[in-house]
Amino acid sequence: MSKEITSITDAAAQVQAVPLPAPATDATNFAALMQAQIDALKAQTAAHEASTAAQLKALGRVKVSYGDYAAAHPERKLLKPAFQNGREVNPSGLSDDTIKKLSLIQPGKYLGGLITVNQTASGGVHFKYKSTTPDERMNFTMAVHSFSDMVAKISAEMASQTVEQK
Repeated sequence: MSKEITSITDAAAQVQAVPLPAPATDATNFAALMQAQIDALKAQTAAHEASTAAQLKALGRVKVSYGDYAAAHPERKLLKPAFQNGREVNPSGLSDDTIKKLSLIQPGKYLGGLITVNQTASGGVHFKYKSTTPDERMNFTMAVHSFSDMVAKISAEMASQTVEQK
């Protein structure tokens, strides 16, 4: 092996001289080797999960299953149907205060005519505003930062209108 390689045939001769491991002809030995590796990984994973659970318990946090979480956090529901430019409003991210204010909104034009609120046949509300062009969307976003913000601004405008009428 210490012979200097001067040509391709010398290199080929040296490669052939290197002993290669015997190919795995016995499938049971291969399967046993793979099973041993799988078992070792499973044991390592179980140890890691136990360590993580112990750390969470020490911190006062406990893993919660989805079923337990869902039972503790029931799905939010609107007091009356609400739509925003033809799409139903998803109440999952709304606060209780926003849901309450949403149920009190009356039909009309708000925020300088930027938003029109119509009443639906089912007694709900439908918020309509222009959002066809990028400029319209930008103007709306600058005036109203989120759905909750829109509901709060409309509620405040309704309250100021009732005070002015009295």
